[in-house]
Amino acid sequence: MRFSDGRRGVLMSGSRPTISVVVLSYNRPHLLRQALASIQAQDSNLLEIIVVDNRSPRSEEVAQTVAEFPSVRLISNPTNLGYTGAMNLAIKTVRGQYVLLTEDDMVLAPACVKEFVSFLETHPEVGLASGLIYRHATRTIHCAGGYLSLGGTYSKKMLRLGETANGHYSEPYPVTYITGAMVFAQTDLLRRLGGFRPDFFLYSEDDELCLRVSRLGLPIMVVPRAVAEHVEHPEGPTSARVEFHKAKNFLALYLLHAPAYCLPEFVIRYGVIVPLRQFAREPRLTVLYLAGWFFTTIRSPWLLLQRWLGLSSGRRCLA
Repeated sequence: MRFSDGRRGVLMSGSRPTISVVVLSYNRPHLLRQALASIQAQDSNLLEIIVVDNRSPRSEEVAQTVAEFPSVRLISNPTNLGYTGAMNLAIKTVRGQYVLLTEDDMVLAPACVKEFVSFLETHPEVGLASGLIYRHATRTIHCAGGYLSLGGTYSKKMLRLGETANGHYSEPYPVTYITGAMVFAQTDLLRRLGGFRPDFFLYSEDDELCLRVSRLGLPIMVVPRAVAEHVEHPEGPTSARVEFHKAKNFLALYLLHAPAYCLPEFVIRYGVIVPLRQFAREPRLTVLYLAGWFFTTIRSPWLLLQRWLGLSSGRRCLA
């Protein structure tokens, strides 16, 4: 849809903003090809497209896939740096005024980037933006943002989850959580924030970034006209490393951001009650969960010092 004032759907005339798109890749070259094709088909003129590949058994295939797109730049990590390490590396190197962070299982609608840019050009006060993500197979909503709350009980209310794609949602709306699979922002802001916390590796890294942005008083918005599809793929059992990071990051998130009065209830609920209930059903996962908590407990003085100094609120720069 075109608007005569340029507030939505088309970029305003004159100086055109530059845009970088970063695609995180890991072990899925068969999905990456479709993702890159959708990015190259964008209505907007992109300054650059970067694939950051975390080392996997299929990294050579990833490189071959990227080679099919001569304008795409590949950053091949010698090891798996996790979501946070890979994205932070890209944030340091991108040249665009704006950057879209996405993943290899995401297919963008042709106007996705244009909608993001049009919105942020007229709403420069916005910190982070995301769009509507549909499931590729069912065309039901996979993610439309949500509301995150760190109380005695962790709460993340996801909006419109599972609803059908009916086109009823068009106006941007505020949220307190967006998924790391689709983050659009001013590059300078992400650099001032320090990107994602590198010690989070993966899981809860998007929670943590959203909490820092909210603490700075910057809005987080969902732009429904910016649409993408998430391509479902078979998921095997999660590794011990992943389960460990889930647990340690969950506790670190609370130590960095939760109201102090919630921490005793949180520790009792998630440090005692949950492991006891879980042990009878999944003893292996319980051991990994407790290992993650033990690791973060050892680091808790440093995390609490960061909290006290205000580093967790976003006043930090990329090293």
